[in-house]
Amino acid sequence: MKSFVSILVLSICVALSSPSCSKSHKEGAKSENANQASDAENANQSSGQQPSGSVRYKIEAGASQFTARIGVEGVLKAFGHEHVVALRDFSGEAQLTPGSIEPASLQLAIKGDSLGESEKSFSDSDRQKIDQAIHQEALETARHQQIVFNSTGVSARKTGEGQFQVQIIGNLTLHGVTKQISIPAQAAIQGDTVTARGEFTIKHSDYQMKRISAAGGAVTAKDEINLSFNVVARKQ
Repeated sequence: MKSFVSILVLSICVALSSPSCSKSHKEGAKSENANQASDAENANQSSGQQPSGSVRYKIEAGASQFTARIGVEGVLKAFGHEHVVALRDFSGEAQLTPGSIEPASLQLAIKGDSLGESEKSFSDSDRQKIDQAIHQEALETARHQQIVFNSTGVSARKTGEGQFQVQIIGNLTLHGVTKQISIPAQAAIQGDTVTARGEFTIKHSDYQMKRISAAGGAVTAKDEINLSFNVVARKQ
């Protein structure tokens, strides 16, 4: 269950690979840090070029929320609790075209070890154990420190004054695996602030992540990870 980790999900992310990591990747280094740098670098290479005439908005993690929910299954599922994992440390930016959103781009990077159980049904001790399982077993953060998202395409439909229905296509790199995903969102532009909220689902199996279990396997985390976000970004 601690498994929810998968979470990782999401959303929406800025690749933060450093020059030294990029160099290690190019030289084919075998170290753990080089492997992580490779994850972020590959995701960066998938992103498109910044749209011309766009305005840059920086995501404010302190004013934003990113959460992953993972249900449980198994013969003793009635005794288990849904995992609610908070993604606490992330950074990113969006490039938006004034008045129409598109063309646009979005990048986001999440620190894997910032994910933590927030479901109040668990005791503090249980939450610590779950966090450890998320980091060590599901995400393997010693090898894959970051979760990275880079958009490859953004479409938008105006639904009202400053209101848009947005579809974001892009590459999510999680646990060393990169997959294309689609993220629907509702965005609003007001002054120098952009807000976006939405939900999407990924699977443990798609990213080769371990589904953590309890009670000898009688309670197991579901394959699906349901991610939701409410993001605030300010004009730079």
